[in-house]
Amino acid sequence: MDVDCDGIDYQCKNNPDGQNVTDWGALSAYAVPWVVIPYSFISHPPQRKQLAGNNLAVVICDGQMFYAIFGDSNGDDPEVIGEASWLLARTCFPEENLDGGNGHGKADVTYIVFGGDDAVVPDVGWSYVGDFGALRALGDSLVMKLVANLGFG
Repeated sequence: MDVDCDGIDYQCKNNPDGQNVTDWGALSAYAVPWVVIPYSFISHPPQRKQLAGNNLAVVICDGQMFYAIFGDSNGDDPEVIGEASWLLARTCFPEENLDGGNGHGKADVTYIVFGGDDAVVPDVGWSYVGDFGALRALGDSLVMKLVANLGFG
């Protein structure tokens, strides 16, 4: 899990390539749990329609599950998959002192991003998620549907 500090916190510690905006605003890396998807994954019309930004994401890390939003894309060459905001990275791995230059190295994190208009988190502003209760309610609802569709519920 690489740490992304783009947005209003783009000058976070050890962040050499920070940008002062994210794809759908200038999210706060210190206050908003978000994930990054490579730009090539979302640049074609079918994917762009399904993943319009601020979609609900589920992140499974260190034996726990957290809700986040799809808040930014990565256009680097090569593109990196597995980035998350400073807040989400440090929530997942609080003992690892993660920052803009120090990510979690193991390939043991799972990202699930829900597509479609029904998966867009309400009340996401330019820099902050306005209602974490809405984030959790939407997450609980979509995860329950996923579990049922997989035949586990």
